[in-house]
Amino acid sequence: MVDKDQKNINEFSRLHMFQKEVKMEMQANQEMLNNLEDAETELEMADEEDPIALKFGHCFIRASAEDAISYVCK
Repeated sequence: MVDKDQKNINEFSRLHMFQKEVKMEMQANQEMLNNLEDAETELEMADEEDPIALKFGHCFIRASAEDAISYVCK
């Protein structure tokens, strides 16, 4: 009986930790989505002729507003 109870406790603990990890991942993804939506809005308001600096890894590249929007919306 004790062994079965311990297994149930362990299973509950494992599932609870998994649930917390999934919630944290969902929050991170929601924050990323919000940031991308904000970036898209800012790019739509940008002047079409001015180049946009896109961060790609650890460097920045210049792109047209159209290319920047397509990059952000992917």
